[in-house]
Amino acid sequence: MQAILDHIIRSLPYFQTEWALFVAICVYTLLIVSRSGWMEKKEQPFLILLTSLLLIGLYIWLDYLKSPEKVVFFQGLFVWEPSVLVFKKALVLGALAILVHLYVMRYALVGEFFVLYLGALTGLFLLTMANHWLSLYVTLEFVSITSYLLVALFRQKQQVEAAIKYVLVGTLSSAIMLFGISFLYGLTGQLTFDALAQGLAAVPNPDWVGQVAFFMALAGLFFKLSAVPFHTYTPDVYEAAPTPVVSFLAILPKLSSILVLHRIVSIVNGPIPILLGAIVLLSWLIGNFSALAQQNTKRLLGYSAIAQSGFILVALTARQSEAAFQALQFYVFTYGIISIAAFVLIDIMARYQNSYQLEAIQGLGAHQKLLGFLAVMIAVALVGLPPTVGFTGKLVVFSALWNEYVVTQDKSFLVLVLVGLLNAVVSLFYYLKIPYFLLVSEKENADKSLPSSLQLAQAFCLVLTLLVMGLFFAPQWVSQWLGY
Repeated sequence: MQAILDHIIRSLPYFQTEWALFVAICVYTLLIVSRSGWMEKKEQPFLILLTSLLLIGLYIWLDYLKSPEKVVFFQGLFVWEPSVLVFKKALVLGALAILVHLYVMRYALVGEFFVLYLGALTGLFLLTMANHWLSLYVTLEFVSITSYLLVALFRQKQQVEAAIKYVLVGTLSSAIMLFGISFLYGLTGQLTFDALAQGLAAVPNPDWVGQVAFFMALAGLFFKLSAVPFHTYTPDVYEAAPTPVVSFLAILPKLSSILVLHRIVSIVNGPIPILLGAIVLLSWLIGNFSALAQQNTKRLLGYSAIAQSGFILVALTARQSEAAFQALQFYVFTYGIISIAAFVLIDIMARYQNSYQLEAIQGLGAHQKLLGFLAVMIAVALVGLPPTVGFTGKLVVFSALWNEYVVTQDKSFLVLVLVGLLNAVVSLFYYLKIPYFLLVSEKENADKSLPSSLQLAQAFCLVLTLLVMGLFFAPQWVSQWLGY
């Protein structure tokens, strides 16, 4: 017993950043419940600034932390390795950018929002270190519950309905995940990731048994990635929830989930790549072809997120290729920057025209040239064309996949490359809808200047867009910022 307690005490320093976030959550809670009127409109910028300073401090803290090759701690539930630091830095930067989005768009917030926001970030931090099916499930539930509340927090009818659908799909994926974990435990007798390979090898079973068990056990991660078949909540939540919350859900959970998936795939490469390949193809097809018919910009980005989950997952099918994982890191980090820019842009246009419908922005580019430029460049980046980092991201992913085909001569990789390229062409037709309606459509919009309240938001979107273009010429900046 004493040895267990000593091990737990030695494990506590690995939770430094999580302890910092927990203390901040407690302080925010006390401030909110003890001071009446704390979240009046005039005080919201102060709390946003305070939270931003906390995140900047966390980033500096993470930058000074050193990581050994691999340390398993807390009774094998968590692991500390270099990639954990990289993804935590990416999470902090993404969370900071979303806070800026909140500020420049002058969203009316309640104090509980910041508690839930930091709580979700804490859960994502813990998720990056998960090394056990039990810790994976608990941290995923931690993130899920805070995410449900963030969607429903503003209490409008449409948001509550979307949150209910979000909860139902999340509960289903959670139940399936628990059932799959029980299968894996029955097959291997262990719940740690490291024991999977030996346990599955020791108990011979037909291939389909392992594929079904892993599909079920990974349901929670597929849910966070908006991958088929756990994608049905995505368009509704994207349409109903406040755009910065959507931006959070679209980017940050994907970062943590993809790291855990890579950790599992690098240990067990038997049934998982085949399973991932099928999910990738379905996500591409359903996401892209459903997006073609959308007339609401937020729903359009919701279906595109389903398709993007396919591009995120496709690199994991390359089994234990380190080059593929490096390509995956680069793609998911740069996709996050492009997505935040896209959400800021549609928020500006919706606030300007009081609608997220495409028809509301017809002809707007004739009067707002800068918005037209931003729309073109962000759409080009989402498609994956130069001169944006979207092209570089897709290039490195498909290059890693092609290299895997050359090495293994497995034709399934060639199929994924070809289908992926065709789906990238399909995405061209719906991503370019926004600049088309802005610049080409003949309907005239009133020639009114952009409100002063949106000038700062437009400047922020411009900075992100220039960054997306700059990273095309200097992609090494990403590795310098995140240290991988």
